[in-house]
Amino acid sequence: MSRRPLIATLIAYLLLQSMANGISGLWPVYLAHLGAGPAVIGYFIAASAFALVLGTLVGGGHPTASSAVNNSTCWPACYAA
Repeated sequence: MSRRPLIATLIAYLLLQSMANGISGLWPVYLAHLGAGPAVIGYFIAASAFALVLGTLVGGGHPTASSAVNNSTCWPACYAA
């Protein structure tokens, strides 16, 4: 396999990741502007962190968790989260 598709995929992933990291810091400000209280903002941040952990575990970040779950049936659940 050529290195060119791998490098293109890496660059695309890094661009998406940097965009997501830049926006994630603004979510509390946006939610406060919409009228959410500190507790609701905390719940939102906790839920998004939990979704990141779940996606990492199911996606193969942990060998035991990724082998225990059938990835073909789990992807729709991960996308829904």
